[in-house]
Amino acid sequence: MKNGFVEGGLTSLQRGQKELSMKAIEKKYAKEIAAAEPHEKEKIYQRMAEELARQKSHKPSFGTLW
Repeated sequence: MKNGFVEGGLTSLQRGQKELSMKAIEKKYAKEIAAAEPHEKEKIYQRMAEELARQKSHKPSFGTLW
């Protein structure tokens, strides 16, 4: 197998990272979604989207680089 650059590799990496993050969030909220009424699920999904956005925009502090 050859190693090298792949066209669209960065996009694939970002898509994979988002998918892994979303799976972890879905697992975290699974029990809550299962027990929720249909009108409550929309609020739970909104919290899930907000948590994904927070994870995506997280910047490590300067001290973590050392």
